[in-house]
Amino acid sequence: MLKLAGWLLTNLFKKPLTIEFKGKSLKAVRGTYRGYPTHRGERCAACRLCIYVCPSDAIRIEGSLFILNKCKCTACKDCADACPFGAMQFIPRLIGTAISKNEYMEITEIKLVKCENCGEPMPKPELLLGRLLGKPSKTIPPYLRLCPKCRRQFFKHT
Repeated sequence: MLKLAGWLLTNLFKKPLTIEFKGKSLKAVRGTYRGYPTHRGERCAACRLCIYVCPSDAIRIEGSLFILNKCKCTACKDCADACPFGAMQFIPRLIGTAISKNEYMEITEIKLVKCENCGEPMPKPELLLGRLLGKPSKTIPPYLRLCPKCRRQFFKHT
């Protein structure tokens, strides 16, 4: 018991360990610090691969809104590695403290277009074509302007 009391007293008067980090630049920890995730809605195809691979359930898609909870994120970078369009990126900046947990919620709008046949929201054809060809293309085939459901009907009748 006396040993525990002595340990508590010495720790009570020690400086906090985080004091060593205070004022240091990011360069001091660059090799080990991954940063925090951010989402680029203009590059997202709403394929949901990021949701599937995220072990901490930090990502949700509701309609055309992409919701990223940075409090839940473990910075494993699985989402960025899985994204075929480069919509998930990690920014090597330090995250400070926040007043409320909503400050760590990032909500971005996924830039979807409407199917030319039924009006259903779908990914931009430029994203899909760029992924298929490996480079951007000026001409977009008419079937890529259709949602998957209408695309099946299109090929069924041709």
